[in-house]
Amino acid sequence: MAVLSEGAGKINEDLVGFGYRSFWVMDGATGLWDVQLAGKSDAHWFVKEFDIYLTKNITKKSPLKDIVKKGVYYVQKKWQKLLDKKGIEYLPPYAEPSSSLVIVRFAKDYTEFEYLVLGDSVLSFIIDKNLSKVVKDKTLEKLDSKAVSILSSYLQKGYSYEVARKKILPILRKHRSLKNTPKGYWVLSFQEEAIDHAIYGKERINENARILALTDGFDAIISTYKLFNSYQKLMAFIAHQKELKTAYVLLRNIENNDPNCIKFPRLKPSDDASGVYMEIQL
Repeated sequence: MAVLSEGAGKINEDLVGFGYRSFWVMDGATGLWDVQLAGKSDAHWFVKEFDIYLTKNITKKSPLKDIVKKGVYYVQKKWQKLLDKKGIEYLPPYAEPSSSLVIVRFAKDYTEFEYLVLGDSVLSFIIDKNLSKVVKDKTLEKLDSKAVSILSSYLQKGYSYEVARKKILPILRKHRSLKNTPKGYWVLSFQEEAIDHAIYGKERINENARILALTDGFDAIISTYKLFNSYQKLMAFIAHQKELKTAYVLLRNIENNDPNCIKFPRLKPSDDASGVYMEIQL
């Protein structure tokens, strides 16, 4: 198994967690409000609290969606206590913490696994050389592409990245306010109904499998920078290198050579990047 989680700044709002025969990858949404209520990063607080919950509960025999729903309730109660302590009665929708989520949980003999994907993180796998699949919800990606297009137009007019980013903040807040609504996108936050919209599945492994889970910051190596034209080729590269670090270095080199987001228009010069890659031989 290869694991990597690197923050683009001082605070890593991604998280990679592990339980018995299971793992999960989370990408906390960077705050768009003027203040952070849970330390330096509400997103970091959110993924850490959910990680604590999953670590304690992932081994339960309950359906995966039920476990996650109870986790939403668990973390929401802690968030409400935080708001009550600070005397806050109302927050704009875009100020509520949220995260993408990929969970993979295996049967005892590893001949079967189930998965749940919510938000814009991605899960890809190759099973027994016959089945290749990419599991990704592109709804949020479509909203982000609209914001990126407007950001890029400002950059082309000569605005600095910092100024252009401030100009599109109202758009980002509008999009964030659509989270967990029928007109928006579905993501892990404090609405249990969002879990019903997660992508869920089960797969059987007869001989071998390659499994890769990435947050969107790492997924940019394919979705934005096109360094690999398929997840199969990225997995082959990782398998050859026997680590995620080499792919991560390639990712950061591209971003460091385009700090103003001109060649590759995007919402952040660099984003937190996390992933898990594993191989199974039966």
